[in-house]
Amino acid sequence: MNYDSERAQDHAFYAVAEVSRVLREAIHNRQEFTVAVEAGDVEDAPLDGKYAAGHLDGGCEIRISVKPCPPSTPPKNEVTPDSSPASAVADKFHDLASRWKRETRFCSSRTKMVDHPTYQEIIGMGPAVLPLILGELRTDPRYWFPALHAITGEDPVPAEDRGIVRKMADAWLQWGRAHGF
Repeated sequence: MNYDSERAQDHAFYAVAEVSRVLREAIHNRQEFTVAVEAGDVEDAPLDGKYAAGHLDGGCEIRISVKPCPPSTPPKNEVTPDSSPASAVADKFHDLASRWKRETRFCSSRTKMVDHPTYQEIIGMGPAVLPLILGELRTDPRYWFPALHAITGEDPVPAEDRGIVRKMADAWLQWGRAHGF
């Protein structure tokens, strides 16, 4: 593979990762969003959390725009999912995870990514974030394994599967199911 094709692959990977991040954030915030895939040569758009665009191979572009949905008004004295302590933990986790991904997206050192203060803050949130990290494994399994190990003290990945990200993620997801997550 030559430099240009590696660069194109990296660009496509980051475009898809950014699109995935914006979609997860929109879903988490219960926002309406549209996704359009267009062919042709187009310019990159700013990635500001409300709009993302990126090129894929062959000049294909993915665009996402996020619009606020009108809030629904719950009946008086009704506890909403957003008012629970678990929701506060989820909000903090998603904010930290987004910040960590944004601040380390061009970092190639696994050690620097894991030692990043935001990643360490996620680990410091303890077992309350396990279901959230396990949820991240389904869509973006990279680099969550050290946090899972630090929080649980366990490593369910068989030796023969180490380094195979999908199998490592599957082992942790199976661990999560076995432990009620």
